Amino acid sequence: MIQHKINIFKCFIYSITGFDRYKILLRQSMGKAVGYLILLTFLLSVAVFVPVYQLTYEKSSEALSYITDSMPDFRFSEGRLEVYGEMPIVIEDNDLPVVIDTNPGAEDRIIGQYDIVLLFTDDKLVMKNYVNRQEYPLSAFEGIDVTKDKLMESMPMIEAYMNIMFIITGIFISIFFVAGKFLSALAVSVIGLIANSSYRINMSYKNIFKLSIFSMTLPLVVCTIADALMINIPFQTLLFYIGSGIYIFGAMNRIKRNLEAAGVRHENNGIDN
Repeated sequence: MIQHKINIFKCFIYSITGFDRYKILLRQSMGKAVGYLILLTFLLSVAVFVPVYQLTYEKSSEALSYITDSMPDFRFSEGRLEVYGEMPIVIEDNDLPVVIDTNPGAEDRIIGQYDIVLLFTDDKLVMKNYVNRQEYPLSAFEGIDVTKDKLMESMPMIEAYMNIMFIITGIFISIFFVAGKFLSALAVSVIGLIANSSYRINMSYKNIFKLSIFSMTLPLVVCTIADALMINIPFQTLLFYIGSGIYIFGAMNRIKRNLEAAGVRHENNGIDN
């Protein structure tokens, strides 16, 4: 007995385990194929976002802990920064050293010691790299009045705001990721049209699009894992389409053989729902 309807998990397994299974996948409705793509891309986007969220949250927590435990008393008022403690304060936990020194002549003393630096003086922010140097006057924030005590009182609100922003960012990442993969499916369907013409199967575009969705499974998983692990794969986009194309041509070749064995030629081939 030929199995027509399968669950999403079997769709995933069938998509990557063999060309013979694609005749079963093509019997699934367009709605199930679209739902499969949405679910797969959503889960993969979560897999990419979670490590980014963890890293960002850890860095943010470190920054908040520094403010609470290590940062000296300060006051920012009327566009000027006052720090009550030993300076310069140097934060070098990343590739961009951050230096805070509000003593007179700090800029002349500090800026020459670094090729790349972010320097806070009493009245300006100086950004220097190998190419150029930019200055931003703190007077642009003249209406802001902040002290360490006020900042610490606001910590619960800041943490809540950060969590909300992480959630919103994750939602937008998922939406754009899913939308991008629908565009990829349209691009892969062009390969399907070429394969359909080459094998002269006369498959409908609806079935070609379904085939394109399922053929993307393994390349999509591999590329997403590489992105999540920050592994740089040369020509990754090209390899994605090559991998999808291999599944499309392999599946259509197998479908053609099955049709020829059954004596079916130049029809819509009985695959449509």
